[in-house]
Amino acid sequence: MVDLESKRRWQVYILLLLVTTIARTVERLLTDTGGMISNSLPLLLALWVALGINACSNRNILFNQYVWRLTSWILLIAAAIGVVFGGYLLFSSGNINRSGLILVTYSLLLIPAFYKTWQYGYRSAAIWH
Repeated sequence: MVDLESKRRWQVYILLLLVTTIARTVERLLTDTGGMISNSLPLLLALWVALGINACSNRNILFNQYVWRLTSWILLIAAAIGVVFGGYLLFSSGNINRSGLILVTYSLLLIPAFYKTWQYGYRSAAIWH
C-alpha cells in the first residue's frame, strides 16, 4: 500500500517544480534572446523528472531502472554545478546577483528530485521484477 501522505508530499513537490520551471521559462521567453533549446530544456527536464517521481510514488514501471539511474546522476551533477556556478555569480560582484540567486535556489530544488529518481532506479527492485 502506498502511503497517501508521502504521495501527497511528492505531488506538492512536483507542482512546485513545474510552477517554478514554467514561470522561469515564460520569463526567459519574454526577456532573453536565448535559443529555443536553452529556453525549453529546463521545462522538458522538469516534466521528465515529474513523470519519474509520479511513477515511483505510484509504484509503476516507466521505461527501465537504468534510465532513472542515469537521470538521478544527471540531476545530481546539474544541481552541484548549479550551486557552484550560482554561488560564484551570487558572490562575485559586490551586490547580490539575481541570476545567481535563481540558479542556486533552483539547483537546491533539484535535490529531492535526485533522491526520488535515485530511489526509483536503485532502491525499488520490487517494482522492476
